[in-house]
Amino acid sequence: MNRQCMLIVSLLALTLVGCSKLNHNSLDTTYFPLGQGYVWVYERQNYITFSGRDGGDISYDTISIKVISMVVQDDWLVFNLEDSGFVDVGEKAMICKGKILVFDGEDTVPLIPPAHFEPKADIKGYAAGYFGDTLGFSLCSGDGSLLMAYSTQRLKGVGVIYQEAELRSPPYYEGYFDRLLYFIKGEDTAWKCPDCP
Repeated sequence: MNRQCMLIVSLLALTLVGCSKLNHNSLDTTYFPLGQGYVWVYERQNYITFSGRDGGDISYDTISIKVISMVVQDDWLVFNLEDSGFVDVGEKAMICKGKILVFDGEDTVPLIPPAHFEPKADIKGYAAGYFGDTLGFSLCSGDGSLLMAYSTQRLKGVGVIYQEAELRSPPYYEGYFDRLLYFIKGEDTAWKCPDCP
């Protein structure tokens, strides 16, 4: 490795340590495991209905969300995700000082929140907390006639095992549910759903 490359690598390492004091291996033990090339494969149920959430047009697809790059931006460690990313962190998961931004900067939460943590109280329609061994986030915004609702459930060491996004304008509902099938790190399947082959 030439001297210029070694200097760049050293500066990057110092920046990462100064910002988040984490590397992707230590992120693997959090609710936000992120690393170059990590892939989450989901079964997606898309729906549109004019009669409440049941019935209507329903279709299924398989989608994947992959970490495509990791960069340092100002004081943040930024993981760029393909597609639209996860509904709680978006397409850019941003971490600094052991915390991650959720819902477009509405809140920052610890990578492993304490058992009884309180999300920001001044955000209307925002909730976060533990449900057994999963960490859940939800945000509902809009007025009475048009609402956007988002939610995720995260498993430690795996990430998002379930997420949904929904546009509500009763009786019209449009959205999707994602259920995690596989979490892949490099060449290895690190997790698969209990009923997957």
